[in-house]
Amino acid sequence: MVKIKFPDGNVKEFESAVTGMDIAKSISHKLAKEVLSISVNGVTWDLMRGITTDPRLSYIHGTMKRDAMLSGTHLHTLWQKLFAGYLPEYQVRYRSGY
Repeated sequence: MVKIKFPDGNVKEFESAVTGMDIAKSISHKLAKEVLSISVNGVTWDLMRGITTDPRLSYIHGTMKRDAMLSGTHLHTLWQKLFAGYLPEYQVRYRSGY
């Protein structure tokens, strides 16, 4: 069991290796549609990464400033943070322009 602590101080228990998307769906379907990524102990994670420790968790969702967050270099920075190390072949193609 993993104990997830939310910014408002609430704590919920989940099975080990629960994903950010699973947690979002358990809170609300609207949150699950709007969420872009999660912050686990202050580090940005993608939604499908399994959580195996007892973290402090918050969501980064798109209703606040989606247009500003997903424009230009912000999108590239978000992509790098979320997928760094997962898709190295994409990074090579993205930088070379084809």
